[in-house]
Amino acid sequence: MSLVALGRRLVPPKAREAPGVRQALGNAREAFAVRTIFASGTFDRPWYELQRGRSFRTDLLAVVDYVRHGRALGLSPTPLFEPEWFDRRRWNTRPFDPFALYLRRRAGKGRPHPLFDPMEHLRQYPKARTFRGGPLAHFMSFATDDTPLPLPVGLAHQQVTYGQLRARAVEALGVWQQQELLRRAPRRVQQMPQGEQQALLDEVAGVQLPAASIDEPLVSIVMPTWNRAAALRRAVRSVQAQTYGGWELIVVDDGSTDDTAFVLQGLTAFDARIRVVRGEHAGVSRARNLAIAQARGRYVAFLDSDNTWQPDFLRITLSAMQRRDLDGAYTAMELRDGKRTTFRAFDGGREHLLVGNHIDLNVLVVRADRLAEVGGFAQDLRRTVDYDLVLRLSQTCQLTYLPYVGAIYSEDREDPTRISVREPLTWDYVVRSRHLVDWDGARERDRVGGRISAVLAVHNHPGEAVRGIEGLLQWDGDLELIVVDGGSRRSGSGVLASLSLADPRVRWHPMPVNLGFALGTNVGLGLATGELLLVCDPHVLLRDGLPALRAALDDSTAVVAPLVLGAQGTVASAGVTAV
Repeated sequence: MSLVALGRRLVPPKAREAPGVRQALGNAREAFAVRTIFASGTFDRPWYELQRGRSFRTDLLAVVDYVRHGRALGLSPTPLFEPEWFDRRRWNTRPFDPFALYLRRRAGKGRPHPLFDPMEHLRQYPKARTFRGGPLAHFMSFATDDTPLPLPVGLAHQQVTYGQLRARAVEALGVWQQQELLRRAPRRVQQMPQGEQQALLDEVAGVQLPAASIDEPLVSIVMPTWNRAAALRRAVRSVQAQTYGGWELIVVDDGSTDDTAFVLQGLTAFDARIRVVRGEHAGVSRARNLAIAQARGRYVAFLDSDNTWQPDFLRITLSAMQRRDLDGAYTAMELRDGKRTTFRAFDGGREHLLVGNHIDLNVLVVRADRLAEVGGFAQDLRRTVDYDLVLRLSQTCQLTYLPYVGAIYSEDREDPTRISVREPLTWDYVVRSRHLVDWDGARERDRVGGRISAVLAVHNHPGEAVRGIEGLLQWDGDLELIVVDGGSRRSGSGVLASLSLADPRVRWHPMPVNLGFALGTNVGLGLATGELLLVCDPHVLLRDGLPALRAALDDSTAVVAPLVLGAQGTVASAGVTAV
């Protein structure tokens, strides 16, 4: 009997809650785990150090760190054991370390990794049942890079060696770490770095901007407005307060029904640089495009009627663009929500934009010819039109970050007139779908006749996905299985990446963030090469139904879906056929 089991037997349940007893039991569990893992000889220190991002002087110190910290962080002790795969629900919160428990049982119940079947190993080496640490420890006691893994029947489509698995694990870890940098990039900060701001100010201090006139301004400012009479005057005044005056302001009244017309009449009476365009209410994109069509400046800047610029915004931004010959530039933006102030201040590229927008339209200045090249704003979008424009611009030119605060934005989440309040955030997925999926390329692609392209969008919980993949791989026809891994944790990504070793029909496609079922599926469909497409749900197990679905497709039937039963035998989906 272990010390932990003895302690639990001797200490009554109520007494275990006392702080001193709880700590003693925790120490006993920790000692049990460290001793069990270290004695098994299965711990892979180089592999653990790659995940942890630090080195350890000895294997024992590395094991202690894993037991105390690594498991809770989602790290694995060996490429052949993934805690999240083995113990889906409690892999990081269970009082006893899952790996230590697995080694202690010896009998080999459960797979430590999708590509390691302990029962298959026991079939080849019966004596491994009594080996300290069980089948996994026995395998590791003699395995080399060339040793074949004991694959489960459902994934035994081709031989996989331990060296191949370890190399794939290291490769997948590198991909995951790069995507983690994209995910966790600090798009908002609590304060601006003063040194960078001062360096920029020193750089542009002596720049002389070109001469400009009312008829030939250097920069055209686009301002759409709709029923914002109260805020409009403040926004226009922030333009008039600019320390550089070679601008024109084109205000598009998008069918306002409040006092906007009177406010604009008063503003334009004393400043010839302000022009007003009026039209029926048709949305912010059409309003901005109307202004762009009349813009005369070499550059175009954008300011919404509920935002304000800092007085030096145009001078500093245009000076930097002139000095560096930039096509587009954006600055930091101060964000106020009534409780705290933060700054959207991030120097990122297109790969960061595809994860999430970090460029606010109100602090963006772009060359007019570059804007014309991408065609202005998309008028079929009801939200995130600025995100769509920035993504299209980033395909044709570099958007350079200038480290100073160019504008102030007050977030009012109760204002029903704001697009961000009245329109759902799911428009963000619509925009990203346009830029993550090459639909034209997918339509023009030569399709492989008879091939089924199955798409599985996955986010975490690799156990469910692997069961679904194993079922699909029983189909012996021409199949490609595209696994879109949408921002899974390291453990899940590593598991999914390994499956193509056992069957080359599996294609692992990692993405930095969770795209959701619809967008994740769209990404996979955009990669498909088969004549037939199968959309899979990782929660639905399709084992024997694929041949029947394939047979149901004929010249008169274009779409089929199976009867899906829930866990209790209830009908989750009655199926469908469509011509």
